[in-house]
Amino acid sequence: TVNADENTIFIKVSSCFVKLDLNKVLYIEALADYATIHTETGKHTIHSTMKGLEQKLSTKDFVRVHNSYIVRLDKISSIENGFLFINKTQISVSRNRFKPLIQQLKLA
Repeated sequence: TVNADENTIFIKVSSCFVKLDLNKVLYIEALADYATIHTETGKHTIHSTMKGLEQKLSTKDFVRVHNSYIVRLDKISSIENGFLFINKTQISVSRNRFKPLIQQLKLA
């Protein structure tokens, strides 16, 4: 992944690089040494660690809520009982990441 500007990154999909608009990213899900980037229009599975992706994403727009999930803050539709929802997708929020999430959303 290469940063093009603050709102886009290039991701390697198969053998080519694809420009990804970060404003359209809903959440990122870990799968061993891969990550699936879920967007408004589809999903891309790339070879990357969550830590590597986390370092490339803006902390004002994205937050890691679980070892397996990074979410885009402005896409969260609700938070309830240790879960957050993006559209109809339920995502676990780990206990130690719940308070930082609430603070980042300025709810506390």
